[in-house]
Amino acid sequence: MQRYLVLAAMILAAATASVSAQYTYGAVTPRPMYSDGADFLLKLIVVSRSQVELGSMGLQRATRPDVTAFARTMLTDYTRADTELTALATEMNVSARSIDAQHRILERRLDRLYGRDFEREYIQAMFDVSQDVVAMLRIWTLEASKRAADDPLTRWANDMLPRAEQYLEKVRQLEQTVR
Repeated sequence: MQRYLVLAAMILAAATASVSAQYTYGAVTPRPMYSDGADFLLKLIVVSRSQVELGSMGLQRATRPDVTAFARTMLTDYTRADTELTALATEMNVSARSIDAQHRILERRLDRLYGRDFEREYIQAMFDVSQDVVAMLRIWTLEASKRAADDPLTRWANDMLPRAEQYLEKVRQLEQTVR
């Protein structure tokens, strides 16, 4: 009984985090969502570190070549992104964070799965995260263009946005094949 309560609490926390993320990152009405560049940067670092860990997990647990290729891309590209973001954090004198509770819950959920079950959940999670990243970057770049910002973080976001959109499109395609 206690296991079911713990499981129910985890599901509720994940659902709440997902709804919260969709509300926060929802593209209904782009609005400023970060107090400053440091806040935006810290959110990006958390996501990039989570993507590195999930990409590694995808390489180990997925069985389909297209899913493992996608996981390898996520691992490689987000490792590079994390390095770039960490350098920006150092430049901005911002202390980088590790992965947050929402991403830890996702990792724990995926950690229990293998093969096709893993692939379905992994691709769904990558779809959700990719939507969030694209929305974050779009909002940031839109706000930056309004204030004519040309700082290193905004240049990074502008460079990353097309790649993030490509990842979202690829994961949409994968989502259709792993069902």
